[in-house]
Parts: sequence; C-alpha cells; structure tokens
Amino acid sequence: REVTFKGDIGLSLLPAPALSVADVSLASLPGAQEARMLRLKRLEVRVALAPLLSGQIKVETVRLVEPVLVLETLADGRRNWNFAAAPSPSAAAPAPPPPAAAPAAPLAINFDNIVVENGTVVVRDARAKSEERFEAVSARIAASSLEGPFEAAGALKTRGVVFNITAVLGRLADDRAVPLNLNLTAAGAKLQSSGTISGLAQTPRYRGKVKIEGENLA
Repeated sequence: REVTFKGDIGLSLLPAPALSVADVSLASLPGAQEARMLRLKRLEVRVALAPLLSGQIKVETVRLVEPVLVLETLADGRRNWNFAAAPSPSAAAPAPPPPAAAPAAPLAINFDNIVVENGTVVVRDARAKSEERFEAVSARIAASSLEGPFEAAGALKTRGVVFNITAVLGRLADDRAVPLNLNLTAAGAKLQSSGTISGLAQTPRYRGKVKIEGENLA
C-alpha cells in the first residue's frame, strides 16, 4: 500500500525522540469506493529515551489528530484491511527457499498513551449496500505490547446518539479465545458485556454475557 506524506515532518532527539508528520494517508485496495483507507491530519509520536538503551521501545504518546478510517468490503468480497500479498502472476518456477533462520526475539514495544482526537470511522459493505458512520471519535488507549492486552476509554457519535465506551481486551492470539470486557452508555441506557472473542484470523465470534438496562427499551 502506498503511504503519502503531504505536510511537514518534524523530528527531535532530545530530551526524548519525537516525530510529527502532517497530512498523512494510506491507500486502500484498487476498486474501493474510497481511494484512501486512512487519512490523518497530524500524527505525533514520542518515545522514552532511557528504555532504548536496553533494547525496549516505550512509546510515551501516540496522538492521532482527526483520523478518518474507511473499512470497506468490496463487491468481490475483498476487505481493504487485509494486507496479504497477492499471488505473483509469473509462471516462472519459484526459487528454492533460503535456509531457515532461527526465529528472532519479539520486539519489546509498549504504549503508555494512544490518543485519538475527533476521529471518523466508516464501515462500508458493497455487497450488502450498507454504510455506518461513527463520528467525533475520541479515545485513550494503553497497550503492554503490539499484541496487547489493551485498555481503552472514549466516546463516539452515530445515528445522532453519543456513546461512551470503556473496554479491556486481552492478549491477541489466533489459536485461543481473547477475553473482552465492555461497558457502553448512551442516552440513559447502559450495556455491560464480559466474554471472549475467538477466530480472529478467520471469522471472529463472541461468546459471553450481555446485560442491558435503561428506562426506555428503544
């Protein structure tokens, strides 16, 4: 996928490594209704200096300013969030694989604070001819690693209703269920859910308990 930087890029090393970029976009799949899967007005990243000396990347802050994320399922079933490489059309015999190398140790990265400011998420399905928009998305997310666990709190607006959300998601793994606890409030109603998500690599499924209460069922 093509990544485009149209704005200024700033970099500083002291007192802590920091990077800022403006007007960033990530291309979607060919044939998608929206050419850009992700647009960012501004991205800011700040990394703690001391942990780098021991080979650990501790991201103090990631700030996404006015991100627009478009998740599309195309008419042929392709999903623009699937980054698997397409098979090569070449008929030439493939080269023999190189000798297997010892597996590298996973990179130690944790995120103290991921901030989303005034974001928008669009979920579009060309097959079902449906589209949902989530606007005014704000969130703070923390993660112990790239695979989690994750803690998040935030708010969004959809269909004219403002939702406040807190969630805790366990460590991601393709071969086992991942714990999920979710609390959601909107218009005087409250939803509490606790359970697990499985099949993340194929068709995700949720199993758990859901409790909803409020003065009006609507």
